[in-house]
Amino acid sequence: MSVSSMAGLVGEPTLGLYNASKWALEGMMDALSREVAHLGIKVTIIEPGPYATEFASAASVKASPEIPAYDEARRALLAGFDPADVADPAATAPAVFSAIDATEPPLRLALGKAVLPRVRSQYTARLSLWDEWADVSARAHGNL
Repeated sequence: MSVSSMAGLVGEPTLGLYNASKWALEGMMDALSREVAHLGIKVTIIEPGPYATEFASAASVKASPEIPAYDEARRALLAGFDPADVADPAATAPAVFSAIDATEPPLRLALGKAVLPRVRSQYTARLSLWDEWADVSARAHGNL
């Protein structure tokens, strides 16, 4: 079991380095799950949304001086924030133990009510874009 984040599924403005670390973890754990499945080993990636923790507090984050060119990106990030989406950390343990105790635990476990709608929206848009460009993709295959 490893802890990723909704940020491992959806890119956010101004959070590129954090997104990159979580996307890398997602890929590594996905590959690991396929490597060890025949051994009966189960892998679960915990993908929490926002929780009421000290994660983004002044005590846990050291921010560089703001660059005005990124003001719009910061506004976009904050515009997507809904305080009602922030989850209670105390509710996490029972959810995680449900996955641990499951006969067939999920490869991915989204935690918090904000994750699934956000990821569904992003992946629907991604699939739509791929469909829109499918003919270009197919042409890139060539005719060997």
